[in-house]
Amino acid sequence: MLNKEKNFVSVVAYLHNSEKEIPAFLDYIVEELERNFEKSEVIFVNDASEDNSVSVIKEYLEKRKCNFMTNIINMSSYHGLEASMLAGVDLAIGDFVYEFDSITIDYSKKLFMEVYYEALKGNDIVAATPAGNVEFPVSLFYYFYNKFRLSKGGSQTKLQRETFRIVSRRAINRVQTLGKSVPYRKVMYQNCGLGYKNLVYERTTKDKKNYRDKERKSRENLAFDTLLMFTNAVQKVSMFLSMFFLIFTIGVGVYVVAVFFSGNKPVEGWTPMMGFMAAAFTGIFMLLTILLKYMAVLFEITFNKKRYLISSIEKING
Repeated sequence: MLNKEKNFVSVVAYLHNSEKEIPAFLDYIVEELERNFEKSEVIFVNDASEDNSVSVIKEYLEKRKCNFMTNIINMSSYHGLEASMLAGVDLAIGDFVYEFDSITIDYSKKLFMEVYYEALKGNDIVAATPAGNVEFPVSLFYYFYNKFRLSKGGSQTKLQRETFRIVSRRAINRVQTLGKSVPYRKVMYQNCGLGYKNLVYERTTKDKKNYRDKERKSRENLAFDTLLMFTNAVQKVSMFLSMFFLIFTIGVGVYVVAVFFSGNKPVEGWTPMMGFMAAAFTGIFMLLTILLKYMAVLFEITFNKKRYLISSIEKING
């Protein structure tokens, strides 16, 4: 291709025990970057992989010389997807940044440039979304987020599962001014006030990603924090619990008064009173648990806790 794109693009890819997928992903990325862009870089974020992911990258690049710089960020310990990708995006210098949350290729190769061309039309964030149903827990999270989201000033696009996305430098700078302590990049992009678009594609393979226990736990915590910070679902649950226990308390009070004036003297009301106390304290502790979680999240945001620690950065010249 004679007329290559002038924009500098960065590719940031997340790795965690991904040695089997790396060769195919590098074949794909190298071909697309060298064919379409004059200037580019690739950043792999190695999230404490226990396999030979880094060695596979080095061996590949020794055999195939590329015309771009490759960086490998080695995290000091397992951080999870969001914190690790934040480290990679912070290092990226491109006018546009591709974010690959997974390096499994289940889409057509032309999708790489399709999201780029959509970004050139004024969409600062363009995401590739696989068609079809998702697992029930995932669909439940997206349902609650889209139904109860707090911000109405951002993109009206519903939050969906995404394989990768391209983000403009303007969007990255905007999100960074909003605070690096926010845990979920996708939500911040959606609420940063810039153009956001999803490109839905048909998957070319039906293989599903199997998460290890620590990956699954990290994603579960992320989902809960996101619902807590960006939706009013938890407030509504708290309100429901408060109203339920208020009505229960009033009912018990009416029952006690009715028994008192009826002349019947059961074994002195020990059972309903203990039931009331147990229910009341259960409700109080449930609400306190929610309030403590709020306080923990607010504390982390207020003091801007550093969200990642890097062990080393390895540079491999093209």
